[in-house]
Formats: sequence, structure tokens, C-alpha cells
Amino acid sequence: LQQLLNEEREGIRKEKEDATEIRRGWLEDQLADLEKYKLNLEDVFKLDGEVRQGVSQQEQLKRDAEELSHKYEQERKVFLEQLLSEQRKQEERFKDRLQRRK
Repeated sequence: LQQLLNEEREGIRKEKEDATEIRRGWLEDQLADLEKYKLNLEDVFKLDGEVRQGVSQQEQLKRDAEELSHKYEQERKVFLEQLLSEQRKQEERFKDRLQRRK
């Protein structure tokens, strides 16, 4: 009877060890999966940061382009006004010379 009891205890201990080993393996697999997931998330966050930085740079370039375009238009307007003014002055001088010849 004692031997049967000892064998039963040994069987239960062995089953517990096997179950513990199975759980340990399963937990290690889960941990490995979580590590992969963590690495994937880190990659996603890194790419997200790069995308956000690229968008920010693109927005800055757009603002710079708009500013340069505005500046160009202003300078163009000033240049054309000066050109027109100079043309009017030349026309006036030309008219004056014509008047003097008559």
C-alpha cells in the first residue's frame, strides 16, 4: 500500500513537472512573440517619427516656397513700377525734345 502511495505521489510530481515544463515553454514562446511585437512597434514608432518629420519638413518647404513666391511678386511689382516710371520719364524727355525742335 505504501509503495502504491509512493508511486502515485511520484506520478503526480512527474505530471506537475511536465505541466510546469509545458507552461514554461508556452510562456517562453509568448515572450518571444511579445519581443517581436515590441520590435515591430519600435519600427512603427520610428517610421511614424520619420514620416512626421518628413511632413513637417514638407510643410516648412511649402511655407518657404509661398514666402519666396510672395517676395518675388513684390520685387517684380517694384521692378515693373520702376520700369514704367523710367519709361514715362523717357517719354517726357522725348516730348520735350520734340517741342523744342518745333
